[in-house]
Amino acid sequence: MSNGAVAEQTTQCQISQSEGTSNTEALVMDQTLILSMHDGMQRLHLDCHTDKQGVLAWSSKAVRASHLQINEQDVALMRSSEVSYLTPAGHFRAELDLTMENAGQLDFHWTPINQYVGSLQRNTLFVSLFVGLCLTLAVYVRIIGWHLSEAYFRLYSLYVVSATCFFIVQEGYLNLFFSLGGWQNSMQLYLALAGMTVFWATRFVISLLDLQALWPRYVRFGLLWPVWIVLGLSLLPLLGIEANGPNQVMSWLTLYISVGNFVLITLALLRKLHTAKLVFIAKCAMLVAMVIRITFPYSELFLRQYALLISMAFEAFLLAWATSEKIKQLNLQRQLAQREAITDPLCNVLNRRGWTLAAEQLIKQQQQQGGVLLVFYIDLNDFKHINDQYGHQIGDEVLQRVADILKHQVRDSEAVGRLGGDEFVVMGHFSEQLQGRLLYERLQQRMGNILIRTSAGELSVSASAGMQLYQESPHSVEQVLQESDQMMYEHKRAIKQST
Repeated sequence: MSNGAVAEQTTQCQISQSEGTSNTEALVMDQTLILSMHDGMQRLHLDCHTDKQGVLAWSSKAVRASHLQINEQDVALMRSSEVSYLTPAGHFRAELDLTMENAGQLDFHWTPINQYVGSLQRNTLFVSLFVGLCLTLAVYVRIIGWHLSEAYFRLYSLYVVSATCFFIVQEGYLNLFFSLGGWQNSMQLYLALAGMTVFWATRFVISLLDLQALWPRYVRFGLLWPVWIVLGLSLLPLLGIEANGPNQVMSWLTLYISVGNFVLITLALLRKLHTAKLVFIAKCAMLVAMVIRITFPYSELFLRQYALLISMAFEAFLLAWATSEKIKQLNLQRQLAQREAITDPLCNVLNRRGWTLAAEQLIKQQQQQGGVLLVFYIDLNDFKHINDQYGHQIGDEVLQRVADILKHQVRDSEAVGRLGGDEFVVMGHFSEQLQGRLLYERLQQRMGNILIRTSAGELSVSASAGMQLYQESPHSVEQVLQESDQMMYEHKRAIKQST
């Protein structure tokens, strides 16, 4: 026998499904052997030669029970994400009894013990980091969205948790904590988690991008109804209803929903919807990982597992980012709505409601810090004549210019508002009475006679003003307005009497 033949014999197992048969398959150390298995119990016979200890392992999915005897001695299962047994060095014969939940293919691989343990430790570390990241993102998004009524905060957390659990079950990592053949390896749990992942993922994307508002009929009948059917079919095995037909329907519906989702996300991106770009990149990453996994199911570990793990973590991060961007958008919309609710749309100063709120804060500030309050109440003289002679457009230009003059004469901390018509009011808080009087004199001088440039030419506008200085805090904003208004009308009567 040649040296090459000896080397080959010392590193492989001959596996047959019937004792004494010549129909065998060779499993070489550090390589993968794919065997087709039928459902129920079956026995494999192994005749192995190796010069080192190894680990014989295969996927735990759909394996109900496993028992290995080497040289007629029982071998204990190792704690691993796979079904794995320690094999000795040298020549040995073994019998492997497997009970399968359903027919399918198993990928057997035989690895040197040191290499297998190192790989198992690395895998467990990476998966632990992945699970920690995903659960942290799920909790984070749920917390920041706790007080908001938008559904996508809850849906994101449910999707990420479901996807994480599905990955853990699919890769068999619960076998590190539970015995083989338990609930963690059942196809019922696998299908239920797959259905929930598809369900929550679809609901989340529809809610985040508000797809139902854009394409209501298709989203309702083409996505939401099918995804409810997928969820129902995935839960049937848990109720004891098992059949190949529903599983095939679920598979085809899941494929259809995934394609439909991706098409709508692409259309949303083309419409430049907010956060659509992040969602599109996240889904592309998952699509690439799934294509790699399906196309190369028995390739090296990185392509087979880490590509999916990394893409899932990347997707969870991007979707959390998209959700946070949605929060920023909501906050900006809320701030804009609040600003619009208290702002006069014509003059871009506070309206009556906004000025009242600002005045209440200034009164509280005086109560806490002392000082004085100045209230300056302005009413334009003969403004009706301007509207009648030049039209309302020119009248609006006059009001806008008056508002600009008032804003430029005061500090940002002082409240400038338009109460309605041609009436404006200014309130400020000062530490000394002299500061308030200086502002009053500046405003009185500026508003005495104004030349305003309009589209109809320059117009001369004057205003009557009333001023109140409060050394003691007034009881209410209504008191302030009433007293300032009275002072303004006295000033207006004085002007008319003098002319």
